[in-house]
Amino acid sequence: VDLSGFPLGTTGWIKASEVEGESKEVGAKVVYQGREMVVSTGVTPDSEDEEDSEDEEDGNLKLVDDGMVGTVVVWMESEPS
Repeated sequence: VDLSGFPLGTTGWIKASEVEGESKEVGAKVVYQGREMVVSTGVTPDSEDEEDSEDEEDGNLKLVDDGMVGTVVVWMESEPS
């Protein structure tokens, strides 16, 4: 589900190292500041110097509140095509 058009419950860019979870890929469930969240934008480098870095902890990412994801999915499924 593409959540880029639903800014409610989303974070700005945050340090990936501040997020707890096994994966930082889009769609992964993580914990940020004690709240369950879902990665909406995957890890990007902090700067041009880190473009070649494979370490997920070195960059920034965006999250969306896990409860908001469920709400959006239910809403999208109820909308007529």
